[in-house]
Amino acid sequence: VVREVTETLPHGGGYALVAGLKTGELAWELMHKAGLKVVAIDPDPQVVAEVRQSLGATGVYGSNIHVLHGATEQLPNYFANVVVSESALFSGEIPYEPEEIASKVRPLGGTVLIGQPSGSDPEVAMSNGDVKKWLDRLKLGVPAGLGEGVPWGSVSRGALAGAGSWTHQYGTSGNTGFSNEKRLTAPLGVLWYGAPGPTEMINRHSQGTPPVSLDGRMFIVGENVLLAYDAYNGSKLWETSYEGQS
Repeated sequence: VVREVTETLPHGGGYALVAGLKTGELAWELMHKAGLKVVAIDPDPQVVAEVRQSLGATGVYGSNIHVLHGATEQLPNYFANVVVSESALFSGEIPYEPEEIASKVRPLGGTVLIGQPSGSDPEVAMSNGDVKKWLDRLKLGVPAGLGEGVPWGSVSRGALAGAGSWTHQYGTSGNTGFSNEKRLTAPLGVLWYGAPGPTEMINRHSQGTPPVSLDGRMFIVGENVLLAYDAYNGSKLWETSYEGQS
């Protein structure tokens, strides 16, 4: 499972959502081997308590791994680069409806991977039909990877219909002062906050170039550095120095 997840990720990692828990081992592996920040959620308070206790001994719980109890409404929209289910692996069940999960998947590449490995206990095994039906209900795209005899599939999300971009200081190359955004309406909210912060930024009184955004990425000109962030969840993608260049 971890290998499948790693192969789908762009450089820079991001966030994983584990929808449905059993032991918490999958959350640990995704953090430890795939370099992801993990948010796991389950409706069973006892399972959540046990997983929290288990992961608490790792020293990363509360920083790189968070385990939540309850409904998916408490999760931010569009944050997950990848979605998996530990409970599906062990029991063939996902404790959340696909419609609840769909809004959490990052546009422009966010991937849902659901199913079980070959050789699973036949008493709790999922069928290809079960996996396909669940993925279809996400309404994110056409499922892939549903091979014969292996109940394992995935679907990746494309761009949000009507989402715009901001590619120049004043919106477009024509300095129009607006973008082609057609989705956003008031009231507005915040998807994420945090880095890069003021340390690497050009003082605002120097009238530095403002951030620009395209294809779900935000590009920021800092003090001798160019930074790229995931516009949907704030993950840092890369940075490069331009110090000494003219």
